[in-house]
Amino acid sequence: MVLWARRDSTTMKMMNGRTIEGGFPRRAILLDRAERFLCSASSRCIAVLLLVSAISMIKALAQVSSGQPSGGQETRAVDQVEILGREAEQALMKRDYPGAVEKYERLATLQPDSANVLNNLGLAYHMAGRPRDAVRVLQKALRLKPDMLSANLILGMDYVQLNDAAEAIAPLERALRQDGNNRDALFALATAHLALKHFDLAAEVYQSEIKVRPDDADAWYGMGLCYEHLAEGASRRLSEVAGQSPFNQRLSGEFMLEQDKGVEAEEAFHRAIAAAPEKERDGLHAGLGFAHLHLGELDRAQDQFQVELQANPGNLEAKLGLAAVALEQQEWPKAIERICEINAADSGFFRSRLDFFITLLSEQTAAQAMNGLDTGTVAPGCSPAIDRVRNEMNSAQPAVDIEGVFGVSAPRKVTVRLPDPQVVVAARRDSEAGRFAECARTLQPFKLQRADEVLLLARCQAMSGRYLMALDAVQELVKAQPENPEALYLQAEAARRLAQAAMQRAVGLNPDSWQGQLLLGDLFRQRKKWDLAISHYQSAARLKPDSPGPLIGLATIHWQIGQNAQAEAALKQALQMAPDNPSANFELGDVYVRMRRFEEAVPYLEKSLAQEPGNLAAHGDLGKAFAALGRNQEAIAELTRALPTDENGELHYQLYVLYKKAGQPDLAQQALAKSEELRAHEREDVRRRLDRTSPGK
Repeated sequence: MVLWARRDSTTMKMMNGRTIEGGFPRRAILLDRAERFLCSASSRCIAVLLLVSAISMIKALAQVSSGQPSGGQETRAVDQVEILGREAEQALMKRDYPGAVEKYERLATLQPDSANVLNNLGLAYHMAGRPRDAVRVLQKALRLKPDMLSANLILGMDYVQLNDAAEAIAPLERALRQDGNNRDALFALATAHLALKHFDLAAEVYQSEIKVRPDDADAWYGMGLCYEHLAEGASRRLSEVAGQSPFNQRLSGEFMLEQDKGVEAEEAFHRAIAAAPEKERDGLHAGLGFAHLHLGELDRAQDQFQVELQANPGNLEAKLGLAAVALEQQEWPKAIERICEINAADSGFFRSRLDFFITLLSEQTAAQAMNGLDTGTVAPGCSPAIDRVRNEMNSAQPAVDIEGVFGVSAPRKVTVRLPDPQVVVAARRDSEAGRFAECARTLQPFKLQRADEVLLLARCQAMSGRYLMALDAVQELVKAQPENPEALYLQAEAARRLAQAAMQRAVGLNPDSWQGQLLLGDLFRQRKKWDLAISHYQSAARLKPDSPGPLIGLATIHWQIGQNAQAEAALKQALQMAPDNPSANFELGDVYVRMRRFEEAVPYLEKSLAQEPGNLAAHGDLGKAFAALGRNQEAIAELTRALPTDENGELHYQLYVLYKKAGQPDLAQQALAKSEELRAHEREDVRRRLDRTSPGK
């Protein structure tokens, strides 16, 4: 994910350091923030449940024993049950869970059909760290009494712990039907959906938790993780089905801008403009202008913003760019006029792009603008917008418009009525004029069936900063048209912004958490500030010693600076904690390929791909390993899958060699020709970048 922040030393862009190919992470380094955000208070919660359940059972038994006994044998049995119950309660209070287990096992022998006894035994097994025994007993308890809250809760949690996420869903949902605000049940259910890659459903569960406890940082982290996965999936899908489309190139350019890679962003926007028909270039020249602005090329940036406005007079992105140019040129009145114009057209757009706007400015300009943006000369009604800019420049952390981004104040109420053609025309006119919120309000109540109408609504929601509503608007269209490039672009963009906002909120709520330290480690690793990155990863590891994430981050640093042996050691340690972690398996396999230890690489890469078959970089590594081991047909299959990641012709050249060995000269020549073409492009790119960064250029 990317968290916008300032360029100065105190607040910088927080990002995970991934490089991308075609808009999606090329080296899918997921530092496993997917570790269970499960039940930080659950031990206390379960202990309370267990104690209450035990006391209730003892009271019930006491009532039985106070009745008139039918004989001495029955009295002794009741007395024995009551004594065992009290001893079990005492064991619980002393946290002697093995002792409690022993007492409840004896009680279960005496009362094998008591749901309460079985429930308590299952809870005691859970507290004693015996989840399989807990599952067995709780299943029996629930057959006797299906609606027991504690039994359903612990059964679901233990299924999650045992990596049986599919079985966890039903008992956790039953628990939530009785107690919809139960934090442990909500977190366990979200974790189960995450494990099943139901990222949209997991996000909804985290939203439910946040509605009850708005300041729950763990829930914000979890929700950000869900949206990050959704964004990555949509980006990958877009690259696969429409890699050369202007939408994919635009997404790549925007990502490159966030990664401080202005030259690469410029190239991506040039490709997007070349691929788009002239009438479908809305926003592309503005994007190119931002790339030039990032590179400090004010004249080129201004030219591109003007080209955008000539084609699309209401484009607010171009106006935002011109406001930044005016600030860089210290033309304060012109900058104020632009800012006021943008805010008046759509305040949601202004708020959602404000932090991006600040990051475009040089440090010197940002410092001078604090005095240059004088609200004394501002038109009536615009002072709050200028104050917002000044406050944002002076703030240590970027402001997050949570209500706007997540749209909590404006749920969509759809009628069954289709929109009249005039309604759609009016909405499109508002969109073209930069009145995105008005466009969305116009379309919001109607049942939209045409793809262009759905896309218009989603685009207006996204441009006005209502990213959750934009994602909701486009999700069904993506399911119906999974190869629609604009729908995939909007899905990826909305999910990415939601991930950013959620993570920003989480860090703001708990900056000293292990997740916050992990994010800071990612940031400084991206900036190649190795000592700082290592320090934050080590802090994260101290705060969360059972998390493989910090170790994977440390391994990535070692790999980046050529310390493969240290990377191997860190990854092996991570895999001791989480043997099935797809990121750690991929990274270790990748390190072994680089060390030419191909036979050792294969099982790790295969294990990673079993869980994340869409990781094209892992397919490429596996293809290289198979080729080195003489498994030529398997190598051809893997390398072919990985071809979208081939930036320098290496994979195509390996296919050329393999096709020659297989006696397929035509395919070999095609692969060789493509390899040479990619190598030529890479040489040209290197030359152009050197020209751009050379003194005097």
